[in-house]
Amino acid sequence: KNLGGLGPHFDSPPNVRYKNVAKTVDGEPVDMILESDNFVSGKPKKVGLFGASAVVNIQNGNEVDFVARFVDENDNPVTLPPFHMSFMDIDTGKNGGQEELTIGGFSQSYMLDDTELSKVEMADGRTRFIAGAPGIGADNPYDPLMLTDMQAKRTVSFQFPSGLSTFSFSYKVGKVAFTDYEA
Repeated sequence: KNLGGLGPHFDSPPNVRYKNVAKTVDGEPVDMILESDNFVSGKPKKVGLFGASAVVNIQNGNEVDFVARFVDENDNPVTLPPFHMSFMDIDTGKNGGQEELTIGGFSQSYMLDDTELSKVEMADGRTRFIAGAPGIGADNPYDPLMLTDMQAKRTVSFQFPSGLSTFSFSYKVGKVAFTDYEA
């Protein structure tokens, strides 16, 4: 893993590869390569897997553009049938740092009726999903198939149409508001 060339494996390509995220109709494994030309992280070692969930750590005060490419073991593009993808842990830090996901190209989005997320349709055809409540590292999802009620309220799932071998999205983490205290 070396997303954006920030390490920790500097001799690897400037991306992160998630292996075996899907199968072709013939049963061959499909990997997802996540790339960014403007990735900023204060903790590049936190990029990878947390349990069965893919994790990307973005430094507060930045918006990062990503491209996800589906490939076979030899990096050849793989065109997928309709597929689902979920984004979890869209929350706000206790001192600010509100998170926003902006994405397009999907055919349907799904959230709980009592979601903490706000959904805003953008003029460019994409949709923005904005965090509501604060979260902490201890409430991050470990198993995407066993979410707590709180984790599910901070998740949006997408159905994408058939024929895609890539999709793109932007993720923004707002600046953290610090307060100076006088002694």
